[in-house]
Amino acid sequence: MFAALLADVPLRDDKEGMSVPLVSLAKNVRTAPIEWKSSDGTRYVRVTANLSHGMATIWDYDILIWAISQLNAAVEAGREVSSTLRFHPYDLLRGIRRHVGGKDYLELEAALNRLTGTLVETNLRSANVRRRSTFHLLEQWEHETDENTGESRGLSLTLPQWILEGVVQHRDVLAIPADYFELSSGIARWIYRLARRHAGKQATGWRFTMKELHARSGSTRELKDFAKDVRKVVAAQEVPDYQLDIVRSETGEEVVRMVRDSAKAKVSRRKDTPKLKLPQA
Repeated sequence: MFAALLADVPLRDDKEGMSVPLVSLAKNVRTAPIEWKSSDGTRYVRVTANLSHGMATIWDYDILIWAISQLNAAVEAGREVSSTLRFHPYDLLRGIRRHVGGKDYLELEAALNRLTGTLVETNLRSANVRRRSTFHLLEQWEHETDENTGESRGLSLTLPQWILEGVVQHRDVLAIPADYFELSSGIARWIYRLARRHAGKQATGWRFTMKELHARSGSTRELKDFAKDVRKVVAAQEVPDYQLDIVRSETGEEVVRMVRDSAKAKVSRRKDTPKLKLPQA
């Protein structure tokens, strides 16, 4: 079992998970599956939900981002890590910018149930070999509380091997700003992760047609309604680090352009990059 570091750590996200639909972008209960294939048909993702809890949401995924960040910081510090992470839930909630009242702990457990009940089937991370993986976004969790006071004694969660391999073996992670957790829109969160993965720091950025975005998002909304949501995100310009624009292709299709905004990124680094303090041995 790996004990979480006793400090905020630089945030990291799973690179492969940023590019494909693994979770619902809405807070309402979703049980409809997600089906996605790359344009060339070589890569695929299928996500199904537990009917009792519904599919994990992009806000639930904050828990995985925090866990990935903890593992990455430990790897960089030369510490031993494992798929099971133990910590106090207070540290997790504060780390992902949530409140820490009684209701928040109950909501945390509900999120853990959705993550545990969400099943992913994919052939991602199988370069040069034929490999299909099936895993839950969270394999297991356990919250120990004091019988008399009801206070937490600690929370442990077990990450799927697919995520652990991405962090530890492949080093398949990308830095993200803590401002990401402040985004209230599921579409905005998803667009940021997609921009960070594909546009990166390239001067020319990246472009997706609206149809491509719709297919890649896994959204159950009609294309016209999805496009309205995307236009709102672009108009608000609240996505960290990136300038978003909508242009027209030669065939008249709507295209969303994502370009790294150095001024935005500089503000994010100044506000959000923590100094890593390791616990005493």
